[in-house]
Amino acid sequence: MANNALIKGAALTAKKFVDIGEAVGQGMAVASQASGTPETVKKNDQYQNRVNDYMSKMKTGMDFSSFSGQETSAMRNFLMAERSKYADAAKNLAKIEDSTSPEYMEYVDVMNSVNNSFTNLAEQLKSYKKGKLDYAQDQISNSLSKGMDPEHNKQSMIMYGFYDGDGDKKSDSRYDAPFKILDGGNIGFDIDGQTISFNDAPAPVYKDYELANSLLKSNEATYKAGVPLNKSDIDMYKVQLEQSLQNPNSLKSIVYDFDNELNTKDIANMWDANKNKEGAIDTVRSMVIDRLVKARMDVANEGIAEKKRKEQDAINRAIAKRNALKKGNPKEEKDNPPFEGYSKPYQAADGKTYRHKIDAAGKQVGSAFEVNPEETAVSPVTTEKVVTPPPAKKEEKGFFQKAKEVLMGTGKKQ
Repeated sequence: MANNALIKGAALTAKKFVDIGEAVGQGMAVASQASGTPETVKKNDQYQNRVNDYMSKMKTGMDFSSFSGQETSAMRNFLMAERSKYADAAKNLAKIEDSTSPEYMEYVDVMNSVNNSFTNLAEQLKSYKKGKLDYAQDQISNSLSKGMDPEHNKQSMIMYGFYDGDGDKKSDSRYDAPFKILDGGNIGFDIDGQTISFNDAPAPVYKDYELANSLLKSNEATYKAGVPLNKSDIDMYKVQLEQSLQNPNSLKSIVYDFDNELNTKDIANMWDANKNKEGAIDTVRSMVIDRLVKARMDVANEGIAEKKRKEQDAINRAIAKRNALKKGNPKEEKDNPPFEGYSKPYQAADGKTYRHKIDAAGKQVGSAFEVNPEETAVSPVTTEKVVTPPPAKKEEKGFFQKAKEVLMGTGKKQ
């Protein structure tokens, strides 16, 4: 219920979005189709679908961690060249007796550099294999944010050999960019005419479920509280949002990944249209905060209204019950029969003390209920009178019972 109220509140503020945009960021272009799917989302969805299609055609059990022939050749060539470089430096070093000379130190640096390049290459190969597995799994599990820069997503697809630009469910050969080994043992890729180092590749952007769930849960709590928000509550919430949305990736995720919950599609389209403009991210952040604050206030008002509705329903039920008793409603009388007072406490055969309600004629109304034997006060209602029930008639023994007692010697002979 609270989430629906949150969405409703966000929808109300969405209608005022263009005006807010003009006030917060002058000169910012407004997307022509604010209600359509943002271009960033379209591209990332397309990339995800193609990765999934490509993965579905792979043979079961295929080893993602293996390297292509070109990659293996690149590693072999690099290792041989570096080993040759190391051997030459070692040979020249052996000819120098003065270990403090600049020439001696130069050859030592060459040998250390080769060793370091081998260590670095081993670490990067390990990271690359893990990155390839993680990227494939992230695409399959839909964990990557739709707000991720599509160009960065494309670079990752090419680096890991998943790019299918023509949609034929095969990695495009012209984009198959087997890595090459750069200086120092760094892995590099030729992508769109540029050499991109694996170390410099953009990190993936994930959906920020933690922040989104936190927003929805806090709105749920506000709704259930059913109390108005004061200025201090609103100001504190704004500060919390400012802190949470300082991370650009968190802001992207809230805008692009949770439109169904937070109604942010128009903001996403505006951001797409102005992503290269200075200050665009600050404008977007302000708009998101304004919308979430307005939604929080709407949720609080919905909670107050719901609380009042429940209270009024309880009152209405009590009035209806009282009126039904006055009118002699058969069902109500059965559940709550009228009575004049209570009997005095009396001890039953089980040794316990009971009382019961009685009508004007002194007859029992309803079931008896157990009371404390020392109880003297009869009723919490002062107008009710106390009636002592007539003593129970002594039960006459039957013929067979009397005969049994005589035979057993427990009864009196007549």
